Amino acid sequence: FVYHEMLTHIPLTFQKNARKVLILGGGDGGVLGQVMHYSSIQKIDIVERNPLTLEIGKVFFEKANQWFGNPKVHTYFTTAEEYLKICKEQYDCILFDLTLFKAETDDSYLPIYQTAIDCLTPNGVMAIAIENYLLKPLAVQKRWQFLQSLEVKTKIYSASWISYPSGVIYFALLQKTKNTLLPATIHLEYFPLKYLNTAIFHACFALPNTLQNLLKGA
Repeated sequence: FVYHEMLTHIPLTFQKNARKVLILGGGDGGVLGQVMHYSSIQKIDIVERNPLTLEIGKVFFEKANQWFGNPKVHTYFTTAEEYLKICKEQYDCILFDLTLFKAETDDSYLPIYQTAIDCLTPNGVMAIAIENYLLKPLAVQKRWQFLQSLEVKTKIYSASWISYPSGVIYFALLQKTKNTLLPATIHLEYFPLKYLNTAIFHACFALPNTLQNLLKGA
């Protein structure tokens, strides 16, 4: 639940009254369940490569998986790359709930972020999980350098997650704006969250010196 809450609610706090959301991956229903908290959202598209993921979710994540029957939710079984290539929609928020981590020297996956940004509305937001800088510093530098080259504002944030290597997972928040990244209204207290609250929201953008120095050198 830590991962799902942080991937979902941080970007949606920066996008007031989001109406259309794209989830890349997410066949287990965890991120979908968090997105459903927002009454303003009218359409949620989910792109899941493997239909079996939904079937497994029905068994092990029944509570989260219940939302797939909601009329707001539309599921497409294909890869994120293929969907984005033909996408004609414009989304207020895109959530990368899939793993693109590869060898540190492999940067072939990076262009997918530009393709996704092209599917955002003006001021649209996007969130992705990124590698831990303690384990893959070169990969973090490459990803950050690429994100900085795009016409978006970018922030890194983190969450404590005991099942993740080193106990911390990092995310990148991107917004299609020329202005400073500022949250709209922090309304987290209205949701039945297990991890995220207003204090954690403000703290999650604080980065250790070693990571700050790594990003400066990118």
